[in-house]
Amino acid sequence: MSSSSTKKVTRGKQKRRNDVFTKASDLATLCGTDVLVLIFSPTGRPHSFGSPTADLLADRILAGARPTERSSAERGY
Repeated sequence: MSSSSTKKVTRGKQKRRNDVFTKASDLATLCGTDVLVLIFSPTGRPHSFGSPTADLLADRILAGARPTERSSAERGY
């Protein structure tokens, strides 16, 4: 595979990943929900998106916490 072909494939994967993160952001905004998306590349590199933050939501999940109601100020509207 040539260098330019590799770059095109990489850009395509980055675009798809960013599209997924954009949809997750839209879902969080439109529905007022907490959203966490974890994606692992074929090489095992993690990529994450979270609303409000990926770290906060991952910690909440790992702690076994139940979902909580957020105020409209926390939701950003």
